Amino acid sequence: MVRDDFFIDFQVRAKFHTDTYSLHAVLDLAAEAKLANNILSQSRPLEAEFLEFRAFIDSILPRLPYSQITWKTVYIAQDIVVDGDDDGDDDEEEEEEEYEVEEGYYVDWSQSSSASSVTSEGPYQGNGYGKLESPVLLQPAELPLLTTYKDAHDTKERLSIFSNEFFEVRKSPTAGWGAFASKKLYQGDQILVEKALYHAIYADVTTSVRSLPEKERLIANDMFGHKGREGETHEEAVWNTNAFAAYVPSNSGNKRNTPGLFAIAGRFNHSCSPKIDYKFRASHESLVFTVRDWVIEEGEELTISYGQDPSVLYYKYGFICECGHCRRFDPRKSEWS
Repeated sequence: MVRDDFFIDFQVRAKFHTDTYSLHAVLDLAAEAKLANNILSQSRPLEAEFLEFRAFIDSILPRLPYSQITWKTVYIAQDIVVDGDDDGDDDEEEEEEEYEVEEGYYVDWSQSSSASSVTSEGPYQGNGYGKLESPVLLQPAELPLLTTYKDAHDTKERLSIFSNEFFEVRKSPTAGWGAFASKKLYQGDQILVEKALYHAIYADVTTSVRSLPEKERLIANDMFGHKGREGETHEEAVWNTNAFAAYVPSNSGNKRNTPGLFAIAGRFNHSCSPKIDYKFRASHESLVFTVRDWVIEEGEELTISYGQDPSVLYYKYGFICECGHCRRFDPRKSEWS
């Protein structure tokens, strides 16, 4: 229930000691609501109780405007579709989401209900958050620094590898590196626009990385890679762990999903209740990050959804989700704990 229910003919029961049959008798006489309230107001008007209850609900539940309600097509049988929108837009979106899955394990972000998706049109449509027409406001981000540097005596780890006016990437107390708000952020704020270091299918990853300029190659190899396959190269492990789905033009001129490695976006940690939405904007060949939460306080970690169940997060990415918003996976039992 959302608090908007109170504005749509919401009926309230009294807590006064009134026999149920007496209340029914009043209503059966088709009495007006105002008259019924006057009859039942033994110590105070029902309206006062109703307003008090509504104020309580207002304090714990946000409004849910119609503009933030989105529909998802559900296929229940052949040629039978349950759909909240009959304007044909879903057909176009579904056509965009169809692509050939190459060998390798990367996330199809566009299919997840908790992660954002890919668009070639430009409107921001992820999960009903943000504006439907959200232009790309920021310039593509500069490359991050390497996580370590050498001084005259030793190799040292940096305190921060990237920052802009919205957030910085620094060491996380719980999960390696992470992104943290540099100021108070609000829903719809655009905080990052980033181009990929490279795009490649799984079979071409190692060759693609090793052909990059030295600076880009070092940054790509500086990222964490969970080796889930025997004999997997570091480049492949990094790609499997960090690549985002992205539609880019192929040699034939058609757009196809060719995942990209994004050096800054890849530093955002996972939560099953993410604070940030993201979407690949094919028209700009960029990944765009936008605030999903109503408000994010300065210093809070900015999280995204990796779009997977906690068990998959463990086997694919090598970590146990501790976000507190899901049923924790226990690999020792191979079941939910």
